[in-house]
Amino acid sequence: MKPVSPCVLLFRMEAARRETRHHLDRIHRQITGRAERRAATEKAKARSHRRGGSRWTRSDEQLFQDHVERLSFERRTEIAALARKLQHQERAITTMRLMLGDDAGKCGGVSLTVWGLSWRLIRAGGRDAGCRSRGALSSGVSEP
Repeated sequence: MKPVSPCVLLFRMEAARRETRHHLDRIHRQITGRAERRAATEKAKARSHRRGGSRWTRSDEQLFQDHVERLSFERRTEIAALARKLQHQERAITTMRLMLGDDAGKCGGVSLTVWGLSWRLIRAGGRDAGCRSRGALSSGVSEP
């Protein structure tokens, strides 16, 4: 079995952390979306508003917050498990970076441009053959 380069290991750890963070963010978006739909449905407005006037009142906001709290409570075990996993991953990445020391900068990193939805592999410093070949292949990202 071929030993794994520390750069490749760090790259994989960071990719796993990004995936966990994305999953946690998705859960929060689902909760707020459902809470907003429930609040709007529960308090359907039949009255007219002048142009540009907000239809979202303080009572609607309170109802929305109540729904968010209730939905978050229902999914608390899933959220707590993901939060613990994310915390564990961040500690492991920090430990790996400390072990690598100055070599961590040579590995580069991945940057996600959220609005453009484009992934770019950013290389800083030297070129490690293990990082260049395995990192790009393991994430499905091609080098520019």
